[in-house]
Amino acid sequence: MNLQIPTPYNTLTEIDLLMIHETGIYVFEIKHYKGRIYGTSNKPKWTQYFRTAPNHTFDSPVGQNSYHIQALKRLIPNENFYSLIVFTHEDCVLKIENLSTDLVICKLDELHSILNEKISKLSAVYTMENIDQLFQQLAKYSPMSNEIQLNDLLPEAPLYTYFEQLKVSLDDAVTHAKNTEKQHKKAFWISLTACILTATLVICGCLKYCNAKITEAEAQLNEFAQNFKHVDEIDNPYVKAVNSIVTISSIELNISDSLENTVTFRATLSVSGADYGIAWNENSQYIVITKDGKVHEYAMFGEANPFYSFSNRIGPPGSAAYPSASTLETKQFFGIQSPDDIAYIKIKNVSVWSVSYYSKMLHNDLELELYKSE
Repeated sequence: MNLQIPTPYNTLTEIDLLMIHETGIYVFEIKHYKGRIYGTSNKPKWTQYFRTAPNHTFDSPVGQNSYHIQALKRLIPNENFYSLIVFTHEDCVLKIENLSTDLVICKLDELHSILNEKISKLSAVYTMENIDQLFQQLAKYSPMSNEIQLNDLLPEAPLYTYFEQLKVSLDDAVTHAKNTEKQHKKAFWISLTACILTATLVICGCLKYCNAKITEAEAQLNEFAQNFKHVDEIDNPYVKAVNSIVTISSIELNISDSLENTVTFRATLSVSGADYGIAWNENSQYIVITKDGKVHEYAMFGEANPFYSFSNRIGPPGSAAYPSASTLETKQFFGIQSPDDIAYIKIKNVSVWSVSYYSKMLHNDLELELYKSE
């Protein structure tokens, strides 16, 4: 656990947890984040979305772990490394697009089954002698001074059990941080530090695991001026500004004829004025808030309604390049029984563009209100 690996820049990079197994070396980056986590495995920034608090952007843990593995390769080249990103908070929902079959991104309660399945498909590349050699080679980079015998832990406990013990400590630490720093309106994360774990998981059933160490780190949430809280920002001035140039008409909210617990929605959008237009992108979403306070998210584009970059804009009347009105494709809102249950509908990730500046995008990540019940 908590390996301090030297880098080419005369600094150290910290690895949360490392496991040496017959099939390779598994490098863990562990995050104790709550909320909805959005991102793509090959993008440098991910977003932590909260329902009633400002969103937070953070460095991709995939990039962090790649940096860790590159540092390891300088010490032990030509070895088999696998990257695993594990989120340990119970109130975390992952919305990550993983573009790599070799990369694991999962929650803690999924780790045991995913790791078992991954290992079962791989061939052994190390003997126990190889594993011991690698362990001794890396042990000097751990702050642990004494070896912990397996008998000091739970002898037959699976890997998930040890993570659970660490997670309980993390939950206590988060509660303490919130109670003591509430007046500063800052969010606290716990970065988990763990030890080198030598194991022959599944095949041998033997785990060597080192003691856990917890450190507390403070990070302040970055406010997104144009990314709104879905419930608390219904009357936000940015939303009103976008709606001032768009007219919503021909709204149709009906119960689906073919699907149970589904409402269909359709509307026509038109642009007024002569200076600005609006546009959608592949990440545009419908946000539907029901009268019981639940927030539902639906992708605006998908297999049934594919996104086309050349037809994603509407402009002011008289614009030669773009139409001034567009009727949205009929959208199915699953999980809603009746139109009477809907309190509010908007589109997230809307852009405003200027006619005067050669159709240049002026603002992104804005929101357009479509419907609000009486």
